[in-house]
Amino acid sequence: MNRNEILKLAEKAELISLGPTKNVWQKKVEEEIQDQCFHFAELLFAHWDNETKPAKVSPLEFVTITMEKEHLIGRPIIWAEWPNKEQA
Repeated sequence: MNRNEILKLAEKAELISLGPTKNVWQKKVEEEIQDQCFHFAELLFAHWDNETKPAKVSPLEFVTITMEKEHLIGRPIIWAEWPNKEQA
């Protein structure tokens, strides 16, 4: 995601306005806010890159591990795909 896409998302979230500015001081404030939005997006991407991702297991392993645990709620640590490429 590039800087322009991040700024368009920030505008959709009503954090900034990308329209024309009226004076020099307003432009400087808007540029500072845009830089902060961009920096925040960089921090989010860095966090997502460092986050632990669920491990892929076989469908049989998935069913075995999750048997009688259907009531659990939260972030998954494993996942399976069916049909998968190994089975095809």
